Amino acid sequence: MPVTATSSHQQPAVIMLQPFTRRHPLAKHSSWVTERQLLERFKGGDRGVDEVVMYQVVHSADDDQHQVEILEGLVTNMFAVGRDPNDDSEDSMAIWTAPYGILHGSMRALCIQACKRLGHRVIERAPVLRDVGTWTEMFLTGSGSMLRPVGVMHVPQNACDSDASLNMLPSGSATPMGQSPVDADQFIRSWEFEDTRVGAAIRAEMRRMLEDTAMPIEDLR
Repeated sequence: MPVTATSSHQQPAVIMLQPFTRRHPLAKHSSWVTERQLLERFKGGDRGVDEVVMYQVVHSADDDQHQVEILEGLVTNMFAVGRDPNDDSEDSMAIWTAPYGILHGSMRALCIQACKRLGHRVIERAPVLRDVGTWTEMFLTGSGSMLRPVGVMHVPQNACDSDASLNMLPSGSATPMGQSPVDADQFIRSWEFEDTRVGAAIRAEMRRMLEDTAMPIEDLR
């Protein structure tokens, strides 16, 4: 039976995907404060969005198709938990997180360490939207809440139509709308995640690790 939000003592986040990428992803850059204002306006609203998560569309050399890679939130890093579609073994559970095009937050690094201590396989590769059906959990890491489960993910129409609109993009293109956020009215697909068990265990391990080092959470992203 899925574990509800109360089991991790956190309200699951509502996230909204947007086609956007950082211009200077490897460091905290002053220009990002201005750039992200385009996306901050999507928070709240009728959907109660807690965090906007950026994605890009890239050409996949594996199957000569285009795919949506989920990168990071405005102030968080993102992880997806689920079955590895390339692994047919019974124990194929893995955790994905983007390794490039993002700011490598300290909480992200701590989370990866905690995953390894718990024996979870971490794949540092951007979660791909076409695999969402194999995911059991999603969660965000950041100094605001250390690790917060995702309860609902809203996705724009153009990202969902991977067999149609994405295949029409020229090879090697970035995103179908460049750096232009998608109007909220186009968000017609949503996925819900009820299971929070893996994330809750990782969060507990992260807290233990922080207690061992006596490092304040406020000093981390």
